[in-house]
Amino acid sequence: MTSTDVTRKPTDAERFTLILRAQRAAYFLR
Repeated sequence: MTSTDVTRKPTDAERFTLILRAQRAAYFLR
């Protein structure tokens, strides 16, 4: 991920990936 990806408005696909990553992290930390 580059700095431009951070400042750029996230797309639906990127937002979906972030949600899956957060859910996976919550599952492992449970």
